[in-house]
Amino acid sequence: LPNFDLRQQSLPATAGSPDQQAGVALLRARLPQARVDFDPLTGAPKSISASGQFLTGAKGEGKAVSPAAVAGLATDDPHRAVKAFLREHRPLFGHGPEALDAARVKREFVAPHTGMKTVVWEQQVDGIPLFEAVLIAHTTGRGELVTLSSQFVPDPPAAANRGTSGRAALVDRPAISAQQAVAISARNIGEALEAKDL
Repeated sequence: LPNFDLRQQSLPATAGSPDQQAGVALLRARLPQARVDFDPLTGAPKSISASGQFLTGAKGEGKAVSPAAVAGLATDDPHRAVKAFLREHRPLFGHGPEALDAARVKREFVAPHTGMKTVVWEQQVDGIPLFEAVLIAHTTGRGELVTLSSQFVPDPPAAANRGTSGRAALVDRPAISAQQAVAISARNIGEALEAKDL
């Protein structure tokens, strides 16, 4: 199949916008061991970690998160650490925790041997998932944020409009129906399997 990803690599993994670089400086001022790598296509902070450290303390408090960032977040919120981190480091992401409200939880599980919780959110526009636009968080059983990876875009509707002219009309009147798309996919898979058997 032809490559349908028309994006071009434009940034080195250690780059970022001026706002993001200021966000990295703030993060490292609070947590010197912090490391941020940016996605070369989207410019999103694809990997945030701290060598030998958690990004936050228990219940999402402390370390790289100030008391103001957790204020108002329910102590029993299972995603408190992620929301507080996003709120504190908004310049790094281009959005805050409100981006999670517009996304859907694609996957959530707890590792039985470590108690590490992994949550994967997926961005959507008009109920359609954005290509590779996921945010992945790992937290301990005590609510300490271990690592965060984001490929979220700051303004999904604007990004979708830039990528597809007349997007709203296409969503209202797609070129093929969902049933036709499934039938075409099934036919292509069948042909691929037959070719492999030959």
